[in-house]
Amino acid sequence: MTAAKKSPRIASMDQFRGYTVIGMLLVNFLEGGYNLSHQFGHGSRCFLYADSIMPSFIFCAGFSYRLTALKRFAELGTRPACLSYFRRSFGLIVTSVMIHSFNSSIGKWEGIVDWSTFAAAWSKFLLKFLRGGMWEILAIIAVTQLLLLPVINRGFRTRLTAAVLFPLCHIWLSWWFNYDFVNNNPNLLNRLIGPVRGPVWDGGLFGPISWALPMLVGTLTYDVVSASPPRRSWFILLMVGLALMCGGYLTSCLYRLYEITPEVRQRLSVEQTRMQNEKESLTQSGTEQAGVDQRLKVINRQLDEINSFKDFDPVIPSWMRWNVARLDWALPPFVRLSDRENFISCYWFMDKRIVSLPFTLFGSGFALALYSLFIPICDLAGWQSRVFRSFGLNPLVAYIIHHLQMGAVRNITPEDSPWWWSLVGCAFFIGSMYMILRYLEKEKLFLRL
Repeated sequence: MTAAKKSPRIASMDQFRGYTVIGMLLVNFLEGGYNLSHQFGHGSRCFLYADSIMPSFIFCAGFSYRLTALKRFAELGTRPACLSYFRRSFGLIVTSVMIHSFNSSIGKWEGIVDWSTFAAAWSKFLLKFLRGGMWEILAIIAVTQLLLLPVINRGFRTRLTAAVLFPLCHIWLSWWFNYDFVNNNPNLLNRLIGPVRGPVWDGGLFGPISWALPMLVGTLTYDVVSASPPRRSWFILLMVGLALMCGGYLTSCLYRLYEITPEVRQRLSVEQTRMQNEKESLTQSGTEQAGVDQRLKVINRQLDEINSFKDFDPVIPSWMRWNVARLDWALPPFVRLSDRENFISCYWFMDKRIVSLPFTLFGSGFALALYSLFIPICDLAGWQSRVFRSFGLNPLVAYIIHHLQMGAVRNITPEDSPWWWSLVGCAFFIGSMYMILRYLEKEKLFLRL
């Protein structure tokens, strides 16, 4: 923790970062089993308010990353600057592990001292840690920063291209093996490294590839804010943010292809009967054998698709799905999906667990659009909230100590508390956090993210 150095600050970003940190505290406190967890908890296959916080946090990290990288590369040179970011990311990963633990266990003492089981025990521990245990927000920011290190000092177009390529790469990896890897299904990677099972959240091992999008949007936002006057930049950012939100919603409509309705079941039955009849007809006909064999192969493949309609194409919709199911409007964001049993699990939900393209597009757009509204309020009108400022100047300290503070306050707010007492406890929790951060701000003590 160091004393702050005087430097020009962008008030709108400090305020937006403060809002994001307070949103994180609110969500983390109220989703822990209280009567308000339905309203403030994370969604499953849908985008709720709680799901907007992490993309906003990474968006803020990307904004600051670009700002500091321009200074650091200019002052230190390429190699020292890159080394400093490697050290910084390593420090964030260690901090994350110290807060959340490894989320993995070596098992028994013999796994350490018995050489016959040493390699197996430690490889299982490390693979489980890398697969899902490591990926809390600080570690995700750290690894995503390293992924973007080759382009962080590049021009706008290079980073815009990266913002297109990273999501496409994540879709390709998900189609290849990652979707099954995250969902504990048989997959190529497990065949190579052995079976590794356990919970995965926020994308797991390959999640940073997808989280690169909100971070890149943050870096591009800094370029726009620093190059354009506030009266112009806020409207540009708002329009781009709304466009990204529309893109996220439209791509999420693909999950409607995975809806099993009575109509879909009937179409599958009709299609299956038609192909079975054609197969029998070809088998009994005297048509040229080569042509018959080729057509039978096609029919058998399509029959296999029908028989495995529920789970064989979770990422790229097959011909059969386009032919049988019906594309329709998705459920709007911020509305909880109630009839989950009618939908097959697939990539195209706004899903924070696998960090799908619809999720990152909408989350990045929401963060950008919301931030754009802070510009006329804070940078043009000059209005600032002291509370937002204190949280926005020390987000890393807030993140580290809020786990301890939250545990203390939850001792007086049982999980079965009525909604009003839960809100009282939450207000006390956030208020006590503000007092700590305000004191550190007055003493000019900051822990930089």
